[in-house]
This record gives sequence, structure tokens and C-alpha cells, in this order.
Amino acid sequence: MLKLLGSMYQLLPEGYAAVHIRFGDFLQIDDCDEDVVKKAYQDVLNGLAVEQNVKNGTQVLVGNGNKEAKRCFEHHAKGRYPVTTINDIISDHPYIQDLVNDIHTDKNHVYLFLDIILLSVAEHIVFSHAGVNANTFQSQIKFRHNRRKKTKELMLASLTPTTTMKMMMMLKRKEKKELMYFKHTAQRVFVKC
Repeated sequence: MLKLLGSMYQLLPEGYAAVHIRFGDFLQIDDCDEDVVKKAYQDVLNGLAVEQNVKNGTQVLVGNGNKEAKRCFEHHAKGRYPVTTINDIISDHPYIQDLVNDIHTDKNHVYLFLDIILLSVAEHIVFSHAGVNANTFQSQIKFRHNRRKKTKELMLASLTPTTTMKMMMMLKRKEKKELMYFKHTAQRVFVKC
């Protein structure tokens, strides 16, 4: 799992931004200009441009909880930001598809985990919601975002066993526990068949 995360992270441009919009579980988006949807995207674009000072042309990773999220982002951003999703990265790279297929668990869980981690390590992140309150996933993303430097190091170190061992030797005791917890969580949830 860590190799998959590290490989996907390397495919994203340095300094990318992330967006997570919480849609209601049963919200059907037929029109990107529907009032509640439009408001959520206005909040996101304002958050990117004003609050986070994200420059036009910066790659944005949109959380893929709702399949229409990317389409509506493109509609409202009007070309200011190139946009991608976890699904796009996986479908565009056969090597990544193979790594995902090697994980023997429900792919929805894998995609959710990838979303949480890859959104959280973005340089900038903006949250919004469409007619509902924030959720646990946004809390997890915020928590990880505040620790993104360590999470990035863990993902990249996972690409080579030698680097992982060197990193383990350099980390303080508390950080070793965090690394082991991170690895254990990924293995426990995603390696079980």
C-alpha cells in the first residue's frame, strides 16, 4: 500500500492543491448550477484563490466521493486550474492499476484510503460541503494535512527498502511509533483478503 501511495504521489506535480466537497450521501447532481452545488464550488474556488492564494494553473486533486465532483469543478473553474482525481491517475497508468489490483480487498476502501492520504499531503487544501455538515473523512484529511511532511517522507521512503531502514534509524522513538502505526494501519486494512 505504501508503494502505491508513493508511486501515485510522484505522479502529482509539486505544489498541487486538493479539494474535498462533502455531498449528501444521496445527493444526485444533475446540474452543476443547482444552488447548493454552485455555492459549494464558489466556496472552493474562493478558498483556493483568496484564502490559500493558489495560482491559476496549479494542478488540483479533487476527492472522488461523487463522480460529478470533477465535472462540476471544471465547469465552475472555467479552466483556471487543471483537475484530476484518484480514478484518473489509476486509469491513466497501467503500473498503478497493477499495484491497486495486487491489494486484495474492496477497491472502494482502497480508493477512499488513497483519497484521504493524497488529499492530505497536498500543499494547499480546501473543504466545502453541499447542503450537509463536514464529515469524518474531512477530519481525517485535516489531521493528516497538518502532518503532511512526515506522511510524504513515509510514502517516498516506502519506494526503497534501504531508505526505509535508514529513515527508521534516524527517527526519534515517538516518530518510529507513528511510522509503525501508519504501516500497520495500511497493512491491517488493505492486505487482508
